[in-house]
Amino acid sequence: MDYDKILEKLKNTENLPTYDLLFALEKSILKEDVEILIHELAVFSGLSLRFIYSYENPLIYEDLPYFAFNLKKYLNFELNFFDIGTIEDVEPPFILIPQNCLAIERMNGTLLCEHVFDRYEFPLHELQSENRIAKLNPFRIERFILYERSKFKDIVYEIHKNYYERPQKLTNYYLGKNAFQMFISDLEDESKSFVLENNHILTRTIPDQLTALYGLKVYLLGVYHFLKKDEQKVLFEGIDALSDAIMFFREFERVSKDALLRNSFLSETRRRCINSFKRFVASYDHFVYILEKFI
Repeated sequence: MDYDKILEKLKNTENLPTYDLLFALEKSILKEDVEILIHELAVFSGLSLRFIYSYENPLIYEDLPYFAFNLKKYLNFELNFFDIGTIEDVEPPFILIPQNCLAIERMNGTLLCEHVFDRYEFPLHELQSENRIAKLNPFRIERFILYERSKFKDIVYEIHKNYYERPQKLTNYYLGKNAFQMFISDLEDESKSFVLENNHILTRTIPDQLTALYGLKVYLLGVYHFLKKDEQKVLFEGIDALSDAIMFFREFERVSKDALLRNSFLSETRRRCINSFKRFVASYDHFVYILEKFI
């Protein structure tokens, strides 16, 4: 599939996740005519299987080794990393890190790149020593393999483990339920700002991870058709709870986006965000509880 058709396909996809790296990976996959939806990729990359949070390090969720591990585990795709000094030896398409843009063509002194839906030229002389290259090597995979029962049970186990995992000593981040609780605690602390220019929590940390939950819903709806009737009834209850969680997250997102536009995060706005997020957590908690029945 050529890149123009790939962009058209993505633009016609409903409820897209916001994480730009996911777009770059999906384009690499579609370029090889491999049929994996971006929503399914949110699951198989591991993005929608956990929530990680740190007020001090908002971009901690950009855990490239974690994504590489899951892509290998669930799809047997290799995500390899290279120093920027090897750029002449790596053929497009490849991903420039940390920009998370996809280099689709090498031209005279420049790279033709795409970032989500934008296409532009990136001069090679603007590359910095901290830049890295990530290259995904996808291959054809039968669709039914994506929904194998063993894969489903493994994914359910990962969701459950990540949700209840306790923070390790000497770490400055939280996972799962503890991460949700810490985020709420930070929202309640008015000494902590969420509208500073370099604070990415409301613009990246939260939406990049939680918009990926729609992908989890898409995946579970696919699994549903391969289950027995009694199992379908259980999973449907879980999907219903996840749908409620997504609805409450979108409510939270509307309030927080309005605050960001006004560059104001006053007490009343915080209260509304906290209430919406608590409802989100309650629904997601019930979702994980239902999934326990498949472990």
